[in-house]
Amino acid sequence: MTTRVHLRFYEELNDFLPEADRKKRIEYAFEGKLTIQGLLEHLRVPASQVELVLSDGASLDFAHVLRQGEWISFYPVFESFDIRPLLRLRAEPLRKTRFVTWAGLRPLGRYLRWCGFDALDRSDRPLDEAVRLSELEGRILLVRQYQSPTRGGVSRVCTSRRRNLGCSFSRSSRPSILSIPPSH
Repeated sequence: MTTRVHLRFYEELNDFLPEADRKKRIEYAFEGKLTIQGLLEHLRVPASQVELVLSDGASLDFAHVLRQGEWISFYPVFESFDIRPLLRLRAEPLRKTRFVTWAGLRPLGRYLRWCGFDALDRSDRPLDEAVRLSELEGRILLVRQYQSPTRGGVSRVCTSRRRNLGCSFSRSSRPSILSIPPSH
């Protein structure tokens, strides 16, 4: 018997799908039993990139067996929301808030480490190296001034020209983006 389900992949998970199936509902048909894990393998979407799977509003795990007519949504790493209460795929969220500082922000990096964050300083290295590290490890790049938002494809950058950044952090907030007030 053929089972049909409706799938929707969000944000960067679409990069793993054929162009025609991106950013829209997909009807998927299969024979026999199929789990979420099996479906992801068949579609070549890495399970390591999926943080949340929902069906009719309920969070699912990788062992869930797909049912006729089910609507399933796949979500990547959440940048701004703490979804721990919804997780069924793994014990902890995929997103880890990590920073790389550059251009004289070494004291900010020390302060972030003191607050319990993962922060590396690359002030003694070229900016391109800090950019590569930021993208490779999913770190938020903290710089005083960034010349071009398209340089090197940086997706997470925070800039400020102020000497006193006036930022506050707490261990429990786990921010995914750092807001620095504008200069006066």
